[in-house]
Amino acid sequence: MKQKNISLIRSYLTPHISRLLLILFLLFLFSLISLVIPQFYKRIIDCYIPNQEILPIIILLILTAILLFSQKYIDYIEAKLSSNLKRNVFIKLKKDIYDRIQKLPLNYYLNMSSGNIISQCIFDVENSQVFFSNTSLVIIRDLMFILILFPFMLVLDVEMTLATITLIPVSFFIYNRYSKQLIMSGQQLSEKIGDYTANLQENISQIKVIKTFNLHNQKAHEISEKIERVENEKREIEIKSAQYSMLSVITSIGLNFIIWGIGSYKIIIGDITIGSLIALIHYFNLALQPFSRIYANVLNYSRTAPSLHRIAELLTLDEEIKNNDGIVPQKTNWNSIRFENICFSYSSSEVANIFQHLNFEIKENNFTLIEGPSGSGKTTLFHLLLRFFSPQSGQITLNEIPIEQYNLYDYRNFFGVVYQESFLFNTSIVKNITLFKENIDPVKLEEVIQMTGLASVQRQLENGLETIIGEGGVKLSGGQKQKICLARALLLDASFIILDEATANLDGDSEIEIIAALKNIVGKKTLLVISHRFPKELLQPDQLYTLGAPAQVE
Repeated sequence: MKQKNISLIRSYLTPHISRLLLILFLLFLFSLISLVIPQFYKRIIDCYIPNQEILPIIILLILTAILLFSQKYIDYIEAKLSSNLKRNVFIKLKKDIYDRIQKLPLNYYLNMSSGNIISQCIFDVENSQVFFSNTSLVIIRDLMFILILFPFMLVLDVEMTLATITLIPVSFFIYNRYSKQLIMSGQQLSEKIGDYTANLQENISQIKVIKTFNLHNQKAHEISEKIERVENEKREIEIKSAQYSMLSVITSIGLNFIIWGIGSYKIIIGDITIGSLIALIHYFNLALQPFSRIYANVLNYSRTAPSLHRIAELLTLDEEIKNNDGIVPQKTNWNSIRFENICFSYSSSEVANIFQHLNFEIKENNFTLIEGPSGSGKTTLFHLLLRFFSPQSGQITLNEIPIEQYNLYDYRNFFGVVYQESFLFNTSIVKNITLFKENIDPVKLEEVIQMTGLASVQRQLENGLETIIGEGGVKLSGGQKQKICLARALLLDASFIILDEATANLDGDSEIEIIAALKNIVGKKTLLVISHRFPKELLQPDQLYTLGAPAQVE
């Protein structure tokens, strides 16, 4: 896991190495100023105040003010550079994650709910930002600062320095006790937020079902329980944080009290000056901060490492099919697509085979109808044709060439698909047809609108094809939505049109309208309809295949 995490961090930070070095330099410069200022205090108290030298005091105070201002300005520049670095890294990381998710095989989505995918992407990315911020540089700076700090303290007083070193572990003990509890609570909070997000996303996407079956109270109770778990965990974290803060203050006061007591005694016996004591106490408090930061950041790394590992795993998952240098299929003058001795199963068990030695052929410009009962493998056949899955044995060929040898994206552009569920975007009808592409031929668009019967829909709506249809086309009927999907497939100028149960959820009138639109393309394009029931009396197929159980062509 560590190796993958390190490789991921290196791949995203290496392009910014010059900025990282500049940030490290600024952090180190900031720390050096912190070391110089206590020496000014010591000089003023031990030398100039006893001798009543006003001018040197004024000069050192002015220099101190200049250094403090410079320190704050350096801090501002460092924060700005770090923020820009994190922004650039996270933009690329989030884009890469989205791009990878788009290219993962369908199996990934079958094994993961959309809510969990969204939750994982959001919260894992947010949790992992500690690895891509200036945190690592701060740790390096703090280690260097500590190595430089202790020689400064030893010069002032060896015994006081050794006493300081022995007292620092006390603050660590307090910090360690509560930080581990906070880390565990943080992990539990992330899990509960992810569970809540997934459940909320599912409820919103299934709002029609919830309303139809009056599941409001049940679902509201489920969400309420998850909200309470999240808020309870937040409350626990806030209480533990408050307890830790209180104990940290008490510990700091106690340690300073001890240092002051020892220092006062050494002043009385003449072993140390007042200025040296003030400088040592200042250095002691400076030493506590880097130790605490290093420990906190190491524990934070441990807490967020699983999130970074999940991102690393996601970004290294194999894309569905890597063949972007393959053959580009011709959209015209092709012969046939053949399924040759296909065996396929979603599991490794031969008993669960959906297809066993399946053979059939789809010819160019023919209307092919594939029928079969539920579970016979109709949609699976469509998935194999579009290379969402690969058969365990046998092959599918286009023009006698295995489809795996074709460029994946060009091969899929060979097909125009209309699914059983109408996948529409919350935008205008025309953008759903054109899929946001520009420079669409208006003559071709008008031809498609007429062919699919969308002209009547256009006349019915006040804004015509510019009507915003709502999420998933909620403002349209089932028939209107399927007409848009059919128009989209035809506008792509694909050679092969596939309807996967596209009329299954339609009423009789809407089904007749869709079939009338199909009549306009029969003979002009290859049409494949996958359906458990199709009114053949309205449109007679050129080829009819029936899938049995186990799926075989009859």
